[in-house]
Amino acid sequence: MCLIKTITNANGVATTYHRISSITKNGARLLITISSYISEEYRNKEKEYYIKVSEYTQKAQRYTNLISKHDLTEDEKSEIKSLEKWLNEYSDTPAVNYAAAAMDIEMTWVNESLSFADIYSELKANGIFAGALDG
Repeated sequence: MCLIKTITNANGVATTYHRISSITKNGARLLITISSYISEEYRNKEKEYYIKVSEYTQKAQRYTNLISKHDLTEDEKSEIKSLEKWLNEYSDTPAVNYAAAAMDIEMTWVNESLSFADIYSELKANGIFAGALDG
């Protein structure tokens, strides 16, 4: 779920793809953080990055489990070598933030239910995202 609307920030960067990246609720007050991207392509790159981070974490955990074992099988020894190669290849991957901008929006929320769809609808009705399209 996202909003599509071209918004140019104070630095002159035009963003078109906007998503809610976090919501903090304090009583009836909401603080919504919006991450904005130059295009959907950059959001997709960010998703791919987080998939790779998750894969790295899983492989690192498997590696840790294997090297702590005694009496490894030949298959496990081979797996360790394979994991070492993969982990070394990706260990220097820097953290990346593909969002070109972020903003916080505060709103009062009096409805009992709280859904992303409702919040996106409210964002589209007022303020900087008025008239945005659903993405």
